[in-house]
Amino acid sequence: MPLTRIRELYVVELSEIYESEQEILRQLPLMASSAADSALREVFEAHYRATLRQVDRLTAIFDRLDERRRQVPVPAIRGLAEQARTRQALLERGELLDLALVDAGRRIEHYEMASYSAALAYARRLGDADGATLILGTFDEERQMDERLEVLSAPPLTTSRVTAA
Repeated sequence: MPLTRIRELYVVELSEIYESEQEILRQLPLMASSAADSALREVFEAHYRATLRQVDRLTAIFDRLDERRRQVPVPAIRGLAEQARTRQALLERGELLDLALVDAGRRIEHYEMASYSAALAYARRLGDADGATLILGTFDEERQMDERLEVLSAPPLTTSRVTAA
């Protein structure tokens, strides 16, 4: 059945985000355990803890709206997760894999920021100020996590050098 109201679109967007966060919760421990660099491992572990809080916020929004989550496919985040797993399988543990993990983490963060940005626009359009506040808080956490990953990708992650060849 086609969506006809902004509230329906908002609920679907929130449902997609919720499902994406569940997929991310499954991937982050794998990414953390693959990281050789302790700072990178900590970023993934911190992201896991933040994601648990973000899921709680989404649940609170659904409760406030008196809406149930919809069962929606999330092929984009699953594709990003699969891409990360493929890279992990191709690379030995070490600096090069860490760099690929940073890359994968940033791609996931950008997807999340885009999703939360859309949900924020819908919340504001509907006048859901409380939902918008919760979403904005999560968006800021995602942006900060992306910045932490960006810092890790700039300098060498260890004292060794990744060979260009």
